[in-house]
Amino acid sequence: MDGGLPIPGRNRARRAFYIQPTIAGLTVEQALPELEVSRYIAVWDILDPDSFEVGVQVFRTVGTFEIGDRSKADLAFWLPEEPGDLDDLAFEPSDVGIDLPIPQEDSDDDTLHG
Repeated sequence: MDGGLPIPGRNRARRAFYIQPTIAGLTVEQALPELEVSRYIAVWDILDPDSFEVGVQVFRTVGTFEIGDRSKADLAFWLPEEPGDLDDLAFEPSDVGIDLPIPQEDSDDDTLHG
């Protein structure tokens, strides 16, 4: 995503944080326990420079990537704008309206280099 998800960089701990098993292809019954113990990255962005409206997007990363590469995430969503709406959040799996490329892993080699 352009300007969305920050790259993990060369720090070993940060790169390890980004790597987790993908939920793609899992049933809801298999994915939900994985999502409960997943690591997420929240990124804020100014949605309207005139009103200073800010939005927060949450990502679940599944691998590392470099500048210019597509980010590797299998879940991305915007948090509601109103604090009271956070209580109504529910996970409903759907790929409708998500413009986030999900790359296929070419290998099982997640060796970290730093």
